[in-house]
Amino acid sequence: MSMDTPYTAFTDGNTYREGVIDQRSGKEYLTSTSAMLECNHFDDLKIFSQFLITTPPPRKTLGELYIDRIKQLRKKYEYLELSWGGGHDSTMILKASEQANCPLDMITMQALGDPEQVSTGFNSEIHHNLHHVSAYVKRFPSTKVRYLDIDECYHKVVKHHHDHDLWDRLTTMQMLDDICRIGTDHFVPERVGPAGAILTGQGWKNALYNSEHDAWSLYLADSETNQRGAISFHVPTVRFFETKDIMHKVGDTMRTWYYNAPLSSRDSVNITGSDRIWTVNNEWIHEQIMYPELKGKIFHDGKSLDHIIPWQEQPRFSFWMNNKAREKYKEYFEWIQTLDKNIHPSCFNGSGGVLGDGLKYVQACMVDF
Repeated sequence: MSMDTPYTAFTDGNTYREGVIDQRSGKEYLTSTSAMLECNHFDDLKIFSQFLITTPPPRKTLGELYIDRIKQLRKKYEYLELSWGGGHDSTMILKASEQANCPLDMITMQALGDPEQVSTGFNSEIHHNLHHVSAYVKRFPSTKVRYLDIDECYHKVVKHHHDHDLWDRLTTMQMLDDICRIGTDHFVPERVGPAGAILTGQGWKNALYNSEHDAWSLYLADSETNQRGAISFHVPTVRFFETKDIMHKVGDTMRTWYYNAPLSSRDSVNITGSDRIWTVNNEWIHEQIMYPELKGKIFHDGKSLDHIIPWQEQPRFSFWMNNKAREKYKEYFEWIQTLDKNIHPSCFNGSGGVLGDGLKYVQACMVDF
């Protein structure tokens, strides 16, 4: 059964095939957005993945696996670009690249204007964490750094890629910044020519423990399904942490922590509110499991270990959650109106549409380990 997309570059970087399946029709989709537009009911939808764990967890540490990964990618691709977002995931790729002495060719980042000069709103996290990139370029001066201005990219998207069907397939969370990624090829001509790839800090999976069945699982949520972090029609986007060894090791390290931690510590980080199910938020995984060397070294605006405010209230998204933005980005908001009108009503959480109470989460794909 073929996936519903003609754009192979979008998924060529996937290690394992994944998507959303409509269990009534048997049709597969790249994203929940496109699936919800065609389904007869939300309950028919389910995330699928070809990823399975059939071997013991690797003996190497996560740090060693990151170094192996960057070495493998540097050997495979002539041109290697990192889409850096200012957070833990993409910053750890910088650190692994340094530790392996495998320099990147390009570091790109989305921004509103110059993040060195504009330090608030969308640029807040990038500006405050930019010193990691500066230190990297000092170590590897041949690495180029390019800011991809949101507004300039948006104009290219509207001019060259104003296609709602395309937007449905290439965006998982319906965000404006995701739409703007579709136009970034116009500002990175280096993507044309050599065999290359864009690296993103995507691909790892959270773990969940079900005490009733004494079962540990990695899970793929719909917000992460084919979520790329970058989009190009010239080179594949490779999710750096999407390897069997890294994904398995993350889950195994969480399991080891769980069995060695006091009950009070386990309960204090459990975000489910259930005695039966245990899992944690991404911020905790980043600092305690995946990137302990970055603990306390990444500035987040609107996120913490204890609380994550609604995305509509986070500074990163304030630039387009106002009345003036509706005219400036009118094509985007026309698309949102189309989604609100055509997505099956059973898929909505409540009122307010996609940008209000939002869409329900499609049933995740569970991978036992």
